[in-house]
Formats: sequence, structure tokens, C-alpha cells
Amino acid sequence: MPVKGIIDQIRLVNNTKAVTYNVYPEAEQAKADVGDSLMCKMVIRNGGDVVGVVYEDIYIDGLRQGRSGTSLAVGAVWKFGSGFAFSTVPFELRLVAEHSEAGVMIVDDSKTFTVQPYTPTVIPPTPVKHTLSIAVQAGQGTTNPVPGNYEYDEGSTVLVTATPASGYEFSMWTLDGVNRSENPISVLMDVNHTLRAFFTALPPPPPTKRPTAIGIAALPSPIVENQPFTVKGNLYDTSALLYVNVPGKTLHVSYDGVVVGDVATGEAGYSLQVSIPKAGTYRVRVQFDGDVDYLACYHETPEFTVQPAPPPKYSLAVYAREYTEKTSLNVPFKINGAEATTPFAQDLDQGSYTVEMPASFTLGGNLYQFKMWMEDGSVNPTKTVSLNAAMSLMASYTLVPPTPKHSLTLNSTPYPTTFTVNGTSQPSGTPLSLDEGTYVVKAQQFVEDYRFSRWENGDASLERTITLTADTVLTAMYEQIPAPPPEQALLNIESDPSPVTFAVDGNSFNTPYSEALDKGAHVIEMPSIVAVGAEEYRFSVWSDGVATPTRSIDLQQDTSLKAKYTLKPVWQQWLDMIEQGFEELRKFLEGLIPH
Repeated sequence: MPVKGIIDQIRLVNNTKAVTYNVYPEAEQAKADVGDSLMCKMVIRNGGDVVGVVYEDIYIDGLRQGRSGTSLAVGAVWKFGSGFAFSTVPFELRLVAEHSEAGVMIVDDSKTFTVQPYTPTVIPPTPVKHTLSIAVQAGQGTTNPVPGNYEYDEGSTVLVTATPASGYEFSMWTLDGVNRSENPISVLMDVNHTLRAFFTALPPPPPTKRPTAIGIAALPSPIVENQPFTVKGNLYDTSALLYVNVPGKTLHVSYDGVVVGDVATGEAGYSLQVSIPKAGTYRVRVQFDGDVDYLACYHETPEFTVQPAPPPKYSLAVYAREYTEKTSLNVPFKINGAEATTPFAQDLDQGSYTVEMPASFTLGGNLYQFKMWMEDGSVNPTKTVSLNAAMSLMASYTLVPPTPKHSLTLNSTPYPTTFTVNGTSQPSGTPLSLDEGTYVVKAQQFVEDYRFSRWENGDASLERTITLTADTVLTAMYEQIPAPPPEQALLNIESDPSPVTFAVDGNSFNTPYSEALDKGAHVIEMPSIVAVGAEEYRFSVWSDGVATPTRSIDLQQDTSLKAKYTLKPVWQQWLDMIEQGFEELRKFLEGLIPH
């Protein structure tokens, strides 16, 4: 059978530096084009499925290129060439396909092509569809889409929802025989599928039960740990408004999850003794499990507090007596800080107690000193005991002989004052009755305008220590405090003209003047008229604006003042002289007239 290679197209690649060509074997007409390679699918048939030996020879521009032959299997691809360089176009390309068949050599003719771009023809694929078959049991429910057969494009996803009929509920799907539980279900259309929905019948509704409620009576108060109390109440039919008894059924009583016990229901109510072993806050719960006729219910009390159990009590007795005479004494003391007096006897809670007896006390004018506790010889007046049984304590005291007393008189001169004796204030001149012993006496340092000088023994210390063994008189000597010098300020007075005679506080001075004076009020008197040679000057004004020659000042700081005068005119001086002459003439004439 002849085999003829057909050169179909040649296309330009890599900027006209190479060409790729496609070969169609006449026997198969199957195109082969892979990149820049020449692919040729050559199927050589000789009667049956027999493949001969193929050789290839390619001639380009008279230049022979080729490769050795190879054996190919049936349907194999013969790949050769990947582009060939050339320098001129058009060019001649000749393909020689040879095989041996009855000694005949078959060769195709040479062909010449013009180089041109190659545009492959794209043939769109035919879309593939698959069938989805949906089914349900009639009367039990439906689907969306409704049961039936549907075609969908390959790769698409279909969402199917099952809806049960009344009295049924959705159970599951089978997708191609595989159980699935989701609803809705998504089906990928990659092949044909069969989808079936299954539903199950719902159970019939239970018979109607009668509603119930539990009542709990108010709990007693207080509730103490480990002491029983009663929980009681009724089971109530709320529809018939009756207390009920359910034969064979009990109420469960518990507190905070701790089961106490069960109690039978009854028309007369229920009652159960409960004991809670530990103090704290709790709730009691009464629960009814229900039966075929009555609904289950429960009730809880409000939160309540269980008090701790009181500790046991034991008797504690405390006594006191004189150690030698063994006479009973009434001694004030403290027990755990509370005031008490011997003899003392009281039932107290079990626990620890501190008994504080005084180290000494006075009774009937006599001083008693603590000696010891008689039961153990302890000499500490404070004793701590653990009261776990009845207990009796005995404190013993000894009578302290009275201390001799002496008088102490504190005097001050020339002014009465106050002293301290061992820190206690005492007025001067009043005798004190004191026990014999050592005392610290302190005088005041200042009294009015006086200050402490010395004691009668010449001691100049404010504080002195004495040992009082007899009646004693001490005298503190005081001296008057001299008045401090007054504060002063500088007063400067000038005048124009100068010098001018003037007065300060009635004392005569000449300007310029400067003197330190006591701070306070002062009077300055300057003359109204001043004669300097043949000229007269009249006072004009002070430098601070005061217009009167006599003035008062409050001197609180250094102060400078200047008195200013103006010259009297000549005509005024002549006029004054004339007035003075007339005044003298008037006085002369008056002397001549008899009276």
C-alpha cells in the first residue's frame, strides 16, 4: 500500500531564522504539531498490523540532513526536525518516505513553499452533559427540584432540598447508593447520578399529662449545722387545684446537689427531717420525676444561711486573796479585754482566754502587790489559759507597808508662778503631801515680765532633782526682764537757704541736720521768716509737698526732708517798714491820750 507524505504548512519562527513544518501521512491524516518540532504520526499498514522500517531524508537548499531509521510500534509518533536555518526564500523542501513493499520504492515529489506565518484553526469542543435522576417515596415528601430526570453541564453543581410531608421527617439521601445526611445536598455533575430522598414517620404525640407543682413551707430560722430541721410541703395538681398522691412515686429532697433522701407523696403533704453538717449558704430542692399521669416538676427554696454550731461552754472562776492572811480580795481585772472583778465565775465558750490581773492595786487605803498564781506559782500577773474543761484560778497579793509622807512647798519670788513635780503641774505657795522618795521639780522660765534666775541654793538650772526625806521648802528666784531698746530711724533735714534754726520735738537744731530718732511720731518746727544778712526769706514748701512750716511725721524708716524758702521783694520790705512805723506811731499817740 503506498504511503505518501504530504507537507501541509511551513511557518516562520524566531525572526525568520528557522521554520517548522507539519507533515500529514496520507494513510492517517492526523495532524502533529508540537512547538518548534516537526512531529509526524506515520502509521504504516501492510495488510494487518505490521510496521516496517522507516527512514527519513530531508533536503533543504540542496543540503542533506537526516538521521538513521528506527523501528516504531503501531500508532507511534515519528518526530523529527525542530526547525532548520535557511538563508533564502522561497526554498525547496523535499520529504522522502521510503519503505519496502514487494521491492517497490515509493517517493513523493519535491515541493516548493513560500514562508508565511502559521495560524492554527481552533475547533471548540462539544459540551458534555450528565443526567441527575431524583426520586422519593410517594406521599412521604418532595424535593426541590421536584423528583424527575435532569441534564446538567459537566462540572456544574446542583443543590437539591428535601421537604417532608406532614407526619414525616427527613431521614437521609442515597447518592448512587451511598448514604448522605446533609439537607440540602450539593451534587457535582461529573458523571450521571441517581439521588433518592428517604423520610421516616414521626411518633404519635404522648398522652396529655396533668401539670403539677411542689410547695415548700418556710424553713425555720435559725438553721444550725448538724441540727435537724423539717422540710415539708405538698405536691399540687395545678389543673384540678388539688393536693395529689401518686402511688409508688416519691419526692427527692436535696441541698446544693447533695441528696438527703426520698419522701412519699400524700394528700396530707410530705415531711422530711434534714441535717446539714457544715455552715454556709444553701438551697433545698424537692423534685418529682412524674409518671404517666403527671408532669415532672421541682421547686427550690431561696438561698438561706446555715449557722455554725455554738462551741461548748465551760465554767471559769477567778479569785484573789491576801497571800499571808488568806483573806479574800475584790480585785478589778480584765478577761480578754473585758472588765471584771474577783470573785468571778462564768460559763464561757470553749477556747483561749487571757486573764490580766493588776500588778498592784489600792483597796481601803492599802496598797497590794501581785505575788503569784497559786495553782502554778507563776509570777506574771497576765495569764493565758485554754478553756477545755471547768477551771479555777487564784491570784495572791501581798500588803505593801505604807510609805512615809512629807510636805513639799514650792515658792517663787517676787512673782507667783507654776511648777511641775514629776510632770504634774503645781501652783506656788501650796504645800504638797508626798510619799518619801525622789522627785523632779521644774520651774517656769518666764512669768509676765520676769525670768527665772536661780533657786534658793544658787542652782541656776530650771530643773532639779530632790530626795524627799523630810518636809522641804524650795524657792525659785525671778528677776525683771529689762525693756528692749526702741527701734530707731535716721531723720535728715536740710533748708534753702541754710543754716536755719528749727526745732525737733521742742529741741533746737540748725540745718543741715541728721540724727537717729526713735521710730514713731515727731514734731518739726521751721520758722516762717528767715533773715540772712539784709535779706528776708519766707517759708514756701517742704520737699514732700507739705505747705506748713510746722508739721508732724510718723518716722518708721530713714527719712530726708528739705524746707524751701523764697526771697522777700524790696518793695514788700519797704511796705513792712512803713506799716511797722505806723504801728509804732499809733502806740505812741495812744500813750499821750489820758485815760
